[in-house]
Amino acid sequence: MEALVPSFLTFVSVISAFYAIRLLTKREVNLSRFSVGYQQDTTEEELEKKQKARELPASRVLLLVFSGGATVGLATYTVVGVVWLSALASLLGLLAPWLWLRWHRAGQKKLIITQLEQAAEIIAAVLRSGGGLPAALEKASQEVGNPLKKELAQATAEIRLGVPSAVAFKNLTERINLEEMDILAMAVDLQSTGMAVNMASVFQQIQNNIREKQAFEEEVSSITSENRMAVWIVAAVPFGTIGLLRQLAPDFIAPLFETAIGITIFIISVGLIIFGIFWSLNIAKVSK
Repeated sequence: MEALVPSFLTFVSVISAFYAIRLLTKREVNLSRFSVGYQQDTTEEELEKKQKARELPASRVLLLVFSGGATVGLATYTVVGVVWLSALASLLGLLAPWLWLRWHRAGQKKLIITQLEQAAEIIAAVLRSGGGLPAALEKASQEVGNPLKKELAQATAEIRLGVPSAVAFKNLTERINLEEMDILAMAVDLQSTGMAVNMASVFQQIQNNIREKQAFEEEVSSITSENRMAVWIVAAVPFGTIGLLRQLAPDFIAPLFETAIGITIFIISVGLIIFGIFWSLNIAKVSK
């Protein structure tokens, strides 16, 4: 009976993980936004609906909770070998949607910033050669990859359909929540009011700022990489030791999970380890 529990949890974890990856990586594209006569929604009510549409649907939230709970439960049972404690630990699967969203958004933001640095260089070069802003955006959308590619293509389509450049950049800023995009939208808005703004210099300065910021972040990451790796190794050693002792000397480790004081010590220790991980990782975090 005991052998069936980890086997079942392993099967559920693997199946749910593969299905979760397949479902979460699916993208839905609204092709009507590029059609002639497409009207960009600008009301607060419609913008709120779009924001909600970007959130995870209920089916994916349930899938993340289920797969996260099964994975945590399997890992806990492998270490402690106690069914009720593994079931209690599987409740941490409720954090899976939040963790996935945070990881996904951080990765997307980092990728967009890198692509924005490339796009800013291309746009500045086109503007210096005498081209207009729509042509510069179109050229940049052809050179960079997704996800920035489709956003620039949409902004270009809006401008060509008659939407003012200031409004198109404002819409772009609402879709891409970056400080650099706010600066660009402000510069385009000032230019639309008649103020003399050298947009080529603005895009060039944005490119330089992004490069300096990325160089600083890479330097900090390089300096702290060894410490961050040590944090995960030190945090994993106690659990690996407990799992090893449970196999080699089960009678020696049994009081840790069969007595009230042992369970209390184990839970407090796990909490302190988790706190130590977050505290140690936040020491080297770069302030934005």
